[in-house]
Parts: sequence; C-alpha cells; structure tokens
Amino acid sequence: MQLSSLLGFALVFIVLCWALSAVMVGGLRFGVARRRAGGPARERAALELAAVVPPAVGLAVAVVLMVRSATGPDHCLDHPHHPHLCLVHGAAWAGHAWVIAVVAVAGAMLAVRIGLVVAAVLDGRRMLRAMQPAVWPEGDVRIIDSSIPLCFVAGLRRPAIYISSAVWAALDHRQRAAVLAHERAHVAHRDLWRRLRFELLLVFAAPLPLGPVRRRWIAATEKLRDADAAEAVGSRVDVAQAMVVMARLVTWQRRSFAAFVAPGDLVTERVEAVLAGIAPDRGAARGARRAALGLGLALLTASVVWAGSLHHLFETLLG
Repeated sequence: MQLSSLLGFALVFIVLCWALSAVMVGGLRFGVARRRAGGPARERAALELAAVVPPAVGLAVAVVLMVRSATGPDHCLDHPHHPHLCLVHGAAWAGHAWVIAVVAVAGAMLAVRIGLVVAAVLDGRRMLRAMQPAVWPEGDVRIIDSSIPLCFVAGLRRPAIYISSAVWAALDHRQRAAVLAHERAHVAHRDLWRRLRFELLLVFAAPLPLGPVRRRWIAATEKLRDADAAEAVGSRVDVAQAMVVMARLVTWQRRSFAAFVAPGDLVTERVEAVLAGIAPDRGAARGARRAALGLGLALLTASVVWAGSLHHLFETLLG
C-alpha cells in the first residue's frame, strides 16, 4: 500500500463531510423560529447534531470503503480508465492536481481551525494566570479585583466561577444569587467541555460562515442555564433583572469577558425566554439524539450492505 492510495478515501470523506455539513448548516438558517419554539434543549441538540453527523457519516463511509477494498473482489485491473478507491491500486489519485488541491485546502483549513481552538484555550489559561494575584475566594466563587465587568466559568479540569468586584458591587443580593446560580449550572452541566467538543466538531464543517451556528448554540445554552437559575432562586424576574444590569455594565465599560451577559439582541431574547418561563425540554432533546443515533446506525448498516454500489458510485463520480 502507498500513502497516495489514501488520497481517494480522504477525498470521499471531505466530499461527504462538506456536502452534509453544507446541507445541515444551510438548513439551520431556515426555521430558526420553529427551533426556538421547540425550546433551547431541542435547539441545542439540533445544532450539535449538525456538527457531529457530517464527520461521523463521512468517516464511516470512508472506513467501509477501505475495508471493502482490502477484503472485497479486486476489479481494478479490469477498469484501468479511472482511479480506484483501493489500498493497493489507488496511487493514481496523486496524478490529479485537483484532488491534491482539495485535500491540501481541506487539511490546511482543518489545521487552522484546530489552531484557533487551541489558541483560544491557551489564551484563556494565560488570562487566568494573569488574574490570580488579584483574585480572592468567596466560598465557591473567585472575586477579581477589577473595574471591568467580568462573570464567567473557567477551568476545564476544575471549573470555577470568576466574578469581578465591579459586578459584585453592582448587583443586589437577589441578582447576585441569580448570577451565581446561572454560573453554577454551567459548572454542574460541564458546559465548558461541551463547548470545546462542539468547537472541535465544527473544525470539520464545510467552508461556510459558522458564526451564526456558534451564536445560536451559545444562546440556547445560556437560556438553559437561565432556566436552571430561575428554578434555583425561585424567581424568573431576578434572573431577568440580573441580565439587564449586566448588559448595562458592559455598555458602560465597552469591554467585557462576561459569560453571563451576551450581545444586546441575545439578552433581549434570553430575558423574554426566562420571563415566559420556557422550560428546557430535555426529554425532547434526548429523543432527538436517540433518533439521530438510530439514523446513524441505519446509514452505517446500509453503507456496509451496499458497499459495492457505493464503491462504484464514488469511483465514477470522483474519478
């Protein structure tokens, strides 16, 4: 086997992954109101499925085709007019400049996206180290001596809540309790790990603007935590008031690393959601994930059963 024989399978993965990603991300841009009406848990599940399905399906099909090329009948010598998805006779893919270009572009984009995720994690760690001299504990909260409005959870291994003295002083005791309940819910649900997993899945997405997808994921997650906070403190109004106060602080300061508050339109959306008492329908989200898992298993089974037809199809389309 030559390494160039893997180019064909890499091309199958890229084409399938990007095509499915484009369809799913494009589909997410429609029906936004319907997804919101279904609740934040269902909306977040839909966004996460749009991130995980394309690379999972692309990888599964590529692996199935590789296994078939190693264990199935060898027809390559009977059809010498096109490159073959074959571990033994697949070196001809390297003779097509467009294949090299597509794989190179996809690899470069993947490297850049992974680099940006790693850089963001490292930047967060550097920020925390720089803050440590100005931090003192207050129960399970870390108070930062700063006039900048800060309120966030940090630390993948040992997540902790950080809040600046400016925010601590600006909130009354009920609003403070609401903010802390929101951040404790982030810790309890391991949202930092979930966000990192989501970002790592997005590195495989088609070369499309992914900002709106991230934005909707953040909005759905924050609405889930708002609902948890309202349940913990027993007041939806306190949570809404805390968001408004935080939004005003950020406007005044013109700078914020705050996790509790978001851009103005998302704050309005979150305030309306928490005051309306929109419950996080986690059962519906679990049902969506189970349905997606069932569909994935069905697709994997179909790709195994019709591996020969898929093999011929991709060789014809790509070769």
